[in-house]
Amino acid sequence: MFARLVVLMSLALPCLGASFVFAGEIVAIGEILKSPENYAFHNVTLKGTARQVKTLGKVQGKMCVYENPYTFLLDDGTGVMEVEVAGTCIGRGKATVVEEGQHVIVDAHISRFTSGASTHTVKGYAAEVRVVK
Repeated sequence: MFARLVVLMSLALPCLGASFVFAGEIVAIGEILKSPENYAFHNVTLKGTARQVKTLGKVQGKMCVYENPYTFLLDDGTGVMEVEVAGTCIGRGKATVVEEGQHVIVDAHISRFTSGASTHTVKGYAAEVRVVK
């Protein structure tokens, strides 16, 4: 039984660690857009300027109603990526809501969507957004 657990853990740990390999260091959006297959399903840290901020109102989730979810375009000078911020469940604190033109650091999970033969969309789902003063 112990040997099976050791084998399972040795197989699982590299997979778990891989998803966080880019978190912490700032990754250029241009690099992600150039090679999205290298970043898809990974967590990364991005830095740039918030553009086209769009609030989504209250959104019903599986377990709660999310307050203040929004999307914005993050521009770091090397590329532009859409970022989605889920907000927080009503009554469980406040999410950081960015404003147009603010400089931010975003910890995000990268997803890549394919539509058509060679067209793909890359999007970040924010785990945390911090405004840079």
